[in-house]
Amino acid sequence: MAQPEVVAPPLPEDQLAFFSAFAEGYQRALDATELVERQYLIAGYRVALRCAGPALLPAVTPALEHLRAEIRPDPDLVIDLFDARSTGMRLPFLLDFFMQRVRAKWWEHLGSRRELKGLDGEDLRCAFHPGPDILSVLDHSSDRALYWVDDAGKIPYYETGYPLSVILNWWLAKRGRQFVHAACIGTQAGSVLLTGKGGSGKSTTTLACLDSGLRLSGDDYCVIDTATLTAHSLYNTVKLKGLADVERFEHLKHCVDNLDQVQDTPDGERALIYLQQHFPDQLMRESPLRAILVPRIVDQVETTIAPSSAAHAFKALMPSTLFQLPGDARNAFQATARLTREVPAFDIALGSDIDAIPGVIAAFLRELNEGA
Repeated sequence: MAQPEVVAPPLPEDQLAFFSAFAEGYQRALDATELVERQYLIAGYRVALRCAGPALLPAVTPALEHLRAEIRPDPDLVIDLFDARSTGMRLPFLLDFFMQRVRAKWWEHLGSRRELKGLDGEDLRCAFHPGPDILSVLDHSSDRALYWVDDAGKIPYYETGYPLSVILNWWLAKRGRQFVHAACIGTQAGSVLLTGKGGSGKSTTTLACLDSGLRLSGDDYCVIDTATLTAHSLYNTVKLKGLADVERFEHLKHCVDNLDQVQDTPDGERALIYLQQHFPDQLMRESPLRAILVPRIVDQVETTIAPSSAAHAFKALMPSTLFQLPGDARNAFQATARLTREVPAFDIALGSDIDAIPGVIAAFLRELNEGA
């Protein structure tokens, strides 16, 4: 029987050398072009994106645009971004040589959550996404991150919809802010998380709420302050499954950013809508979290909400929250368990009258807010 591979803990000296080489690559790219900076207020913190040239802006900024802020000195987190093609600068030789080996045999060099073996640790986080070839590194000691891709024009649609999620997840988790794979719907007085596996009706419910008076903090991801139980908006994107969903919500068809690329195959490109571009007034940056709703589609007309259990909410929320992003699995598990213990859970049975769903949620929220 083959023995499991044992990877030694990363040496601080090796981590420093890796980060320094990566930072040198960014500086070379910056010297070859110009600095383009954007700043955002994310979950109570100021995050600066410093791009070497404008090529990466269309890929990383639209989903964050609702959180855009004035540029000020001393941001809480700095993310330096660059690509090889637009800047004409490859990575420094030894780092480029290493990354070629990683790309050629990524299954040997990456852990189960894409972390770089032998380099990823507690203070320096390193992950590589093969395919689009995105390298993400965060140095907790300096609150500085680096993001590199070979070709900015080849960043996949899901990365443009949820950019920099790896780095932001690492950094926010250290500050008691937990990424959750859930939609957030409500008002400034209170909101609910809507979470469940694909096909449970989460996105349908989110889209149905767009014209209802309820507001959204996001569709796929949001950030929860586990101390105050406040839900923070992260991305302003809503995702539809494919062409069938696009046709079902025909009034939103003109809002789909990538309509020409949408496919109905299991691995096909999903339709993305940037809410900031089309429904800016429907977005909310933060809201007190009142409940967790676990949806299921039922064979009835009416939509109903009934109490459920913390275990049921945890089972719905945990798998995708834990496995979709690199991070500290133990901390994510504990934070999600605490969240589902402290926030009441409910089952929402989604009936066939889609237009009535927002009213049911709004009435439910009014009761919760009155009792808060």
